[in-house]
Amino acid sequence: MALGDENAIGVIDTDTLKVARRFPRSDPEAFAVHPNGRIYLSNEDSGKATVLNPDTGKIEAEIQVGIEPEGVAVTPDGKKVMVTSESTNMVHVISVPEHQIVANILVGARPREVAFSEDGRYGYVTCEVGGEVVKFDVETNKIVQRKKLRREIRLVKPKASGARADGRFWIATGRGDLVAVLDAHTLDLEKTIPVGRRVWGMAFSGIVAGNALRNEQPGRDAIGDRRGEGRGSREDQDGRHAVGRDPGRLVRLAAGLLALAATAVAAPTAGRPLAGSCSSTRCCRDRKTFPVVRAAPEKGYEAARR
Repeated sequence: MALGDENAIGVIDTDTLKVARRFPRSDPEAFAVHPNGRIYLSNEDSGKATVLNPDTGKIEAEIQVGIEPEGVAVTPDGKKVMVTSESTNMVHVISVPEHQIVANILVGARPREVAFSEDGRYGYVTCEVGGEVVKFDVETNKIVQRKKLRREIRLVKPKASGARADGRFWIATGRGDLVAVLDAHTLDLEKTIPVGRRVWGMAFSGIVAGNALRNEQPGRDAIGDRRGEGRGSREDQDGRHAVGRDPGRLVRLAAGLLALAATAVAAPTAGRPLAGSCSSTRCCRDRKTFPVVRAAPEKGYEAARR
């Protein structure tokens, strides 16, 4: 469990549903678990991606990426890790096990998450503020296609996504209040599914037709209270367990003993939201506004950070 307010990673024992351990880490935002057991984290405040060994609690590598790193994804073959940077508008491609940035892909405004086709050939990036999906070739790191969802879905802010073996690409559209289903090859919009307000997260069951969706408003989701306080692991009357504020992701490790939930805890702002951010001030840190950075991909993230 990534605890933004506590600058730590909490480990939950899935048998006892209690926090068994905490690893200090600067402002953890999101994570992905590699097949080798390592956890790849985005650290928003420091602008880094870090590699955590959950057995020892040691940080094995730190990689400087762009401004406000957010989404983290591991390619199906495990050879690359992709990290999005919200304000640099890039996907940073990190080689494994070298932990070197091998490419910076300039995508749309405020990229949030990366998903991959079942064969691992293509990656898909949801760009929240840009209202689009960007498809790129994983081998060449080149963009091959874009889909402007805003032309077809009102108030769309694409966030969570996933590609399935049936050739479809699913997207939670945020303020669009629905799930969009695209053809993964052409990116044509096939259908939309109305759900709750501000649908933000998505997870797939082992069956292609089964999905678990998460609504930011109102109230609760499957693993806790969206608007609750950080109360540790406590069972509600309906059998659900509160795991902290804004639980966003639950991952079961290969050993089946630990579960991690990434939370993106954001303090309310006193003024305007960050430029290039969503209109909800809950998503933004308590600091001054700043422009979205647009850097040429060949100049990379260092130029963008300046």
